[in-house]
Amino acid sequence: MLENDFNIVNLKKHGLYFMVLAYMIKQNIYNGKSIIKCLFCWALPILDSLVKLDSLLFVKNSKFMSSFTTGFFIIAVKSGHLK
Repeated sequence: MLENDFNIVNLKKHGLYFMVLAYMIKQNIYNGKSIIKCLFCWALPILDSLVKLDSLLFVKNSKFMSSFTTGFFIIAVKSGHLK
């Protein structure tokens, strides 16, 4: 985007350490054999609640834990189109 004359207006990380961890475990459950899915389906709601830990200050302020992300949300504007 920067090479094509866009200016970044807003850049925000989505998901930190616990969301990445939860997604990795969920992917292993979903991609496992049927028996694995059945054995670990109870863990899915726990993993969904685990991602809420990312909003705690000790996670946000941790250099290690805040270095993980599931992706970025970017708002960019083409140069010359800023108001």
